[in-house]
Formats: sequence, C-alpha cells, structure tokens
Amino acid sequence: RHTPTSLGWSRPSDYVKLYKFIVPLKGRPYLELLQQWTPTSTTPEKVYLDETNDRKNFSCQYPGVCNARQGLFSRSADLERHYKNVHANDKDTFPCDYPKCPRSRDPFTRKDHFRDHLRDFHMEDIGCAKGDKKSTKWQEAQRIWLSERKISPEHWRCAKCLVKNMVSESEWKCRYCQTPCGEEQRSRRE
Repeated sequence: RHTPTSLGWSRPSDYVKLYKFIVPLKGRPYLELLQQWTPTSTTPEKVYLDETNDRKNFSCQYPGVCNARQGLFSRSADLERHYKNVHANDKDTFPCDYPKCPRSRDPFTRKDHFRDHLRDFHMEDIGCAKGDKKSTKWQEAQRIWLSERKISPEHWRCAKCLVKNMVSESEWKCRYCQTPCGEEQRSRRE
C-alpha cells in the first residue's frame, strides 16, 4: 500500500489537490486520485495515510495542510471525526429544520452538536435531564426540564437520526430510519 511517506511526499503536499479524501466506516482513510488525472509512480490511484505506532496519542496524518487547533487526539474515534469534519471532501452536514433559525443556512458538521442545539436552543424533548435517574433530585430536575420543553402534539423528533416526524403521517415510527418514537416522548403528545 502506498503512503505519503513511501512515495516521498513532503508535508504539506500539493499532491493532495489531485485526490479525493475518503474516510471509510471501517479501515484506513485514503486518498483516491481524481478521474481527470493519470496515475504515476508519484501519484498512484490510492494513497493510504501513514500509520503511527503510538496507541495513546493519535495524530493527524493528512498529508496536506491541517489548520486544526489540535493535532493530537486521545481516541482514534476523535481522529476519525477530525478527518471527516476537517479533511474529507464529502462532509456530513446537519442543517436545522427551523426555517428562521440561522443554523438552517449554517449547518452543523456534528450530529451531537445538532442534537444539543435542538434540545437547548429550540427546547425540544430529546433525551432527558442530566444526572442519576434513580435519585429523587433527578426526578425533580426531569419534571422541571420537561416543563421547559416545547412539545408539539403535531410532531416528534427521532432520537436516533434527528428527523422531525409529523404525527399524522408517521404512525409513531420514524419515516427516515424506522425507529419507533419513545414511549415517554409519545405519551407527552397523546
């Protein structure tokens, strides 16, 4: 397998402009030569990122420019998210579906941030209050948390994929991922 190091690429390398950066669900990220370019000994069809031997610190191995504030990650999942959100050509985006919300035009690149936005900014009933669910304090916190939520009898939000589902159309099953609406979430709307 070709890597930037095995090909003698300097860092940052201008060769990355000839490639599309792919971050597969499983396996190593790689660069794939764009169709308009012919593979050569210096620019083969696929170039896999260099691997590091350090299992405690995961550093960005993208051969192009990396403007990330943090080049080291403590978990491989964080590095993978960095690759997807900073370097990948096809980035996941999560625009807010509230038309007047500024984030409808400036989408989130992380699903967890979109979820927090829906819960904290739009006050949707996704999840629950924080804390130990067995404690009396949590039950009171949950009661207060729910009283602050904007719960619409017309729609519910899928906790898995975050799609807004109209009650009249969904029959309590997400139209996108088929996940059923949670019992508590459903009972608040009936």
